[in-house]
Amino acid sequence: MPSPASDENSNHIRSHRRKRSPESSQHPFRRAVLRGLALVMPPLLTIVLFIWAWSMIDGYVLQPLENGLNFTIRRSTMKVENGIPTDISLDSIFASKNGQRVPVSDLLKHPITRSEIQAQLESQQATLVRFVKESVSYVPLSNGQWIPNYVFENVQSDPGSVTLSTAT
Repeated sequence: MPSPASDENSNHIRSHRRKRSPESSQHPFRRAVLRGLALVMPPLLTIVLFIWAWSMIDGYVLQPLENGLNFTIRRSTMKVENGIPTDISLDSIFASKNGQRVPVSDLLKHPITRSEIQAQLESQQATLVRFVKESVSYVPLSNGQWIPNYVFENVQSDPGSVTLSTAT
């Protein structure tokens, strides 16, 4: 026969279990949620870490590298001239007069300095159109700089939102 102490102990255990039974109905739900989070969180954290690492690599490596390459490519192909270069002959400089392109040497009185070219052309109602240097044709901008004709035509064919009269 069981002793009264063991009966008391078993009753205490049963009553303790009975007290927890309303909470135990929520316990499996909590356990399922926590187990679900334990399964989902590692891949999510991995994805977040990959996104963070990619943004760091992009911001600190790829963007500066791209900007440096853009600068280098633009510098190597820019070929902007400030005014007419002194190392080209007057036969390589062309002006427009009455809608016709003619060499500047045909319009100017000789001898002439390069600073007088523009004034003599204006007196004859002619404008500088282009010059050729190293087989590249240059055209003037309104700010006095000269750019390669292929660049000018490329921008002129697809200017986007740029107004060509104010473009640099």
